[in-house]
Amino acid sequence: MGLSPWRMYSRCAQVIAASSAILAEAMTPAYAVVALLFPLAVAPAEVGPPILAPGVQSGVERLKAEHPQRADELRTQHSFHELVEQVSDTAVSVMIKGLHRTRNGLEEHTRSVEGGGSGFIVDAANGLVVTNAHVAENGLVGFFRRVENGKGEDVEVLRGSARVRLAGGRILSAEIVGFNRHEDLALLKVDPAEVPLKAAALGDDKKLKVGEAVLVIGGPRRDHESVSQGIVSALNRKVDGVRGVIQHDAAFNPGNSGGPLYNMKGEVVGVNTWYKNDGQSKQWAGMSYSVPITTVRKLLDLYRAEGRMHYTQSGVLVDAWRYGGLQVDRVQPGAPLETRNSVYSGDIITAVDDLQVYRVPRAWGDGDPEDLEDDYVRYIRARKPGDTVVLTIRRGGFVDNFEVKVPIRLY
Repeated sequence: MGLSPWRMYSRCAQVIAASSAILAEAMTPAYAVVALLFPLAVAPAEVGPPILAPGVQSGVERLKAEHPQRADELRTQHSFHELVEQVSDTAVSVMIKGLHRTRNGLEEHTRSVEGGGSGFIVDAANGLVVTNAHVAENGLVGFFRRVENGKGEDVEVLRGSARVRLAGGRILSAEIVGFNRHEDLALLKVDPAEVPLKAAALGDDKKLKVGEAVLVIGGPRRDHESVSQGIVSALNRKVDGVRGVIQHDAAFNPGNSGGPLYNMKGEVVGVNTWYKNDGQSKQWAGMSYSVPITTVRKLLDLYRAEGRMHYTQSGVLVDAWRYGGLQVDRVQPGAPLETRNSVYSGDIITAVDDLQVYRVPRAWGDGDPEDLEDDYVRYIRARKPGDTVVLTIRRGGFVDNFEVKVPIRLY
């Protein structure tokens, strides 16, 4: 006698339920629940042993074991906890104090200034810490130009001090031993004998890919050891004359400047330097920018070889090829007075010494007209302090050019 359609369905459902219970042991919890709930027409089957018995690996753990080269990628799908534990001891907070004097016409004002940011240990044996120049400048004796709300003023730092706060709260006195305002990088030195230090591993920003996950550790608004994460939004940006800048969307607020940007291997690939704000509250607007670690490596090599992080420069920063020459972006605040009184933003440099700018690639570079700015920088850096270069300048659309002698100095 044949079975009724209902009894046939019930019998099939029982078989499926029994099979589902067996398969559940080898499946992830989500799929196991679906399998057990499928035969709705029959009584609930007994649930067997736990889905993940002791010693059984989860799917992600199994993938990590089978594909160790993908461990950093798989980590982004879950928690950053392991990565933070790995690198947090390499990140620091930087605290700066300075006595500043400013002049407004005949008026002179003196005030104490406190500021700070973030940084990371780059050389444990020698106690070297990297941060931003704009973080350290408030404590560096000398002159700099401060710009706030679109207005600038020349500041003289009469005296200053720096301190570094390690993960865990230990505070060490520091000295500013290296400074490069153009690349916005500074180097601090602490006494490595005071406490054991852990240096950050330096990665390769050239290997970064758009969409790759990154991690930021710093002290936004003096909240020490704050962590945020994001992805690489774009590569090879140009910000404030610095090339190769990394754009990402990890949260970045005042106090994060100078801190490390980590990849998922725990390597520093950039120095967090700028962020775009909303224009009103000055809060982060989702766009962060980091100086590439390649630039840091070059300046570290220069410091170790010559005891300085700054290059020979003319004080005249150029932007790009415009109107038959190199357009002047701005003149650095620390440039000699004769340079600041002779060269202005928007001027067009048509020749450097006896070399016409449009012929510069054939004379200095690799023949790519788009690299004119880099060729100009390389030419200036090849000069020695005390040398003079002659810039031929066209201003305001006038046909006639005039020459300016620009002294070469260390910046």
